[in-house]
Amino acid sequence: WFGVNLLVFFGSLLTIGIARPWLICFRHRYIVSRTVINGRRLYFDGTGGGLLGKSFLWSFLTVITFFIYRPWIKVKRRKWLTSHVHFVGVQGGVSDFDGSVFGLFGLRLLANLCTILTLGIASFWMHCRKERYYALHTSIDGCRLTFTGTGLQYMGKKIVWCLLSVLTLGIYTIWLKIRSRKWTTAHTFAEHPEYIRLDTEALEKIAQEEARRAALRQLPEWKLSGLFFILALVFCFLGGNPLPIIFSIISIKKAKVVERRSIRRAALALMIIYPICLIILTIILNYFDVF
Repeated sequence: WFGVNLLVFFGSLLTIGIARPWLICFRHRYIVSRTVINGRRLYFDGTGGGLLGKSFLWSFLTVITFFIYRPWIKVKRRKWLTSHVHFVGVQGGVSDFDGSVFGLFGLRLLANLCTILTLGIASFWMHCRKERYYALHTSIDGCRLTFTGTGLQYMGKKIVWCLLSVLTLGIYTIWLKIRSRKWTTAHTFAEHPEYIRLDTEALEKIAQEEARRAALRQLPEWKLSGLFFILALVFCFLGGNPLPIIFSIISIKKAKVVERRSIRRAALALMIIYPICLIILTIILNYFDVF
């Protein structure tokens, strides 16, 4: 997750935002493909080109309305992303997000007020209220979602995660967002999943693929690929040294064995971005030395 966000950030930065629609779809595909609701995995079929066209339209409407249309962009983007999310093996399903700008604005206003007035204590309940709103207004292949998590449960998890962050001197903070997303997904369910029309042949292929992936996860290369990528990230903050490149190469080789494409892409991006950042930093330092 951290590697994917790193790739999206630097990819957008280096391409001056041109590649952002493709990177957003890449990140959303990564999240959706690892999401299971009611025991059924999801997939995302949106493309960067499709999002680029929508982004141009939304930007044009924002300009001609003197930025009045801007609050609608977040809702439109979520609606577009949701429309391309489906249950694996489903035929002819329709997905949709029917939340409104005013509903989200009211929810955010309420969350901010409650959080400020309770000195942050109500933020756990507001998080659950927000997720309940998103679930209530989201349908995947005709099945409306529902969220069952409570603020007290979320507060307990947050306390544990914060303690782990303190004990690891902040290193665990990298995992906080993904832990929160996992907890939210674990409390999200689809109503009336029996109405979903499934392709039995596709489900058999999915079961075979899941079994093959489970076997790959048992190999030592699965954990080693992630470990060497984390080491590469850590040594990036220690200044100019070749260790991030070396660890990235090892991570790519290990990930190739177990087909961890996300790790391979993130490590490859790190190999490209790290030298560029060093060059830019060197130029800046030389500039200030001269002047």
